[in-house]
Amino acid sequence: NISSYEELQRNLNIPVKVIHLIRDPRPHIISREKSFDYMVDEGGPKYNQLSSEEKSEQRKKLCQRILKNMKLGDSGFFLAENYIRLSHEEMSVDPIKWARRLL
Repeated sequence: NISSYEELQRNLNIPVKVIHLIRDPRPHIISREKSFDYMVDEGGPKYNQLSSEEKSEQRKKLCQRILKNMKLGDSGFFLAENYIRLSHEEMSVDPIKWARRLL
């Protein structure tokens, strides 16, 4: 959640560089469903014990959090040279290119 970095920069005036790695939410959701007993809130109800409607709501919350982070990245709050958005898919296709760009 990049809003944590927003607080550091805003409240403590600490310049922050953010590499925002994003992923298509569909495989993200599948991965979390298989690997964790929660979707969004650790310590919340066990994911596999939720109703279909509650599972749908958890998926929606995860997508909303991803979108909120992307909007913060697009807002201009972080200086352009201090913020880069990188998709998991882009990184997977050409990791050498991205490693060079990030150095």
